[in-house]
Amino acid sequence: MRWIGTATPLIKEYDLISNVDPQHTTEHIRDAVEEIISITAHELSTPLTILLGQAKILQQRMEAAQAQPQNQHTIDIIVEQSQRLSRLLHMLMDVTRIDRGQLYMNMIVLDIGTFVWHIVDMLQSVFAHHILRVNVTNEPLWVRGDEVGLEQVLHNIIQNAVKYSPIGSEVVINVTSDDEYAHIIVRDQGMGIPRNVQPYLFERFFRAHEHNKYAQPGLGLGLYISKSIVELHQGRIELASAVGEGTMVTVSLPRYVE
Repeated sequence: MRWIGTATPLIKEYDLISNVDPQHTTEHIRDAVEEIISITAHELSTPLTILLGQAKILQQRMEAAQAQPQNQHTIDIIVEQSQRLSRLLHMLMDVTRIDRGQLYMNMIVLDIGTFVWHIVDMLQSVFAHHILRVNVTNEPLWVRGDEVGLEQVLHNIIQNAVKYSPIGSEVVINVTSDDEYAHIIVRDQGMGIPRNVQPYLFERFFRAHEHNKYAQPGLGLGLYISKSIVELHQGRIELASAVGEGTMVTVSLPRYVE
């Protein structure tokens, strides 16, 4: 029997691999993945915007022409799912901005009670299978906030509430305050969240209910993004839940005083 070759290169390769810093490698992989996500989301955003715009035009024309219900239903589904995909892409882009410290807020002074009322009124048509009830203070409650960011926070929290609640159930949104903070409290009648998973709810891509008959598909980014936006407002977001008793999410924002 005759052997051909040498084991030296294998030893050198082994030494090279063994000397690699696992943490350094992990950081490079994470950075590469984030870059891929960012590029992909941006590349898909433009054609999706065009597609959604054309679909809405077609939807309006079909409504005006009183198209057959089946055809109208088809275009409604196209618009709805295109909007959903658009939201997912924007969430992915927000994640990369957060990780790079590039998510900026355009702060203005606003009455948070009136703001919440208008947002919930708009969302009622979006979440038509649930009852959204809002209670706000009679007196103006001023905060400094970014309207787009706070709207996204409310949308994410209310969407989670209806996702994991029975159809037809009520989601209550209360706006209250103390001497320092304005509080937006969203309470649902859903299944509740086990205590052991609650510490992970604000992490990226974490979903508490993987097998829920009421749930819809999602990326598990809503609470992560919401927490980041609230913290940019110098506020805090807290969650309280128990299995079988529903969930309560509280967003606290510093009150604005001239």
